[in-house]
Amino acid sequence: MAETRYMISDVAKLVEVENHVLRYWEEELELEISRNEMGHRYYTEDDVKKFQKIKELKDQGYQLKIIKMLLSDDVMVSGGKVENEIAKVDDNEVVTKVESEHEDKLLQFKRLLNGMILEALNENNQVIEKEVSESIIKEVDYLLRVKEEADEDRYRQLDELIRSRQRKRRLFGKEKEKSQGLFKSRDLKTEYI
Repeated sequence: MAETRYMISDVAKLVEVENHVLRYWEEELELEISRNEMGHRYYTEDDVKKFQKIKELKDQGYQLKIIKMLLSDDVMVSGGKVENEIAKVDDNEVVTKVESEHEDKLLQFKRLLNGMILEALNENNQVIEKEVSESIIKEVDYLLRVKEEADEDRYRQLDELIRSRQRKRRLFGKEKEKSQGLFKSRDLKTEYI
């Protein structure tokens, strides 16, 4: 007896979802769907039952991660056939898996929150560092200007002092020349006499 093959549009109608949802579930749940020679998907009765069970679990509020975990644990698939073994699984086991998923979400949330806080602290540190460095640069600039002004004032005073001394020396030198000039002329006169 030949196995019945369904096209994606037929399976979508049977499962009551859109075509893209089936493709999404196939990708996310890593389902192996058969393809024909042209590469087109075709679905078997088992595939249809599997998708109906996935839809049922989704309608009950299960997330794809839990459904994938249930599929990978062979809870839903046994020997290639979809069975109602999910109903036979202990409620405690499902609750434990849900709690585990909840703990994983809490850990993910904690990591996300830690990452956000760390990022905010880094941004805040950068802002503070920028403000402090700008403040320090302004302060250093101000202190350098004050020092330069003090140096200029000191050099100006030294320059005035040097010029004053040079003027005094010139004056003293002229007076000395005058006084030496008188004696020279007297000495010259005495030599001739």
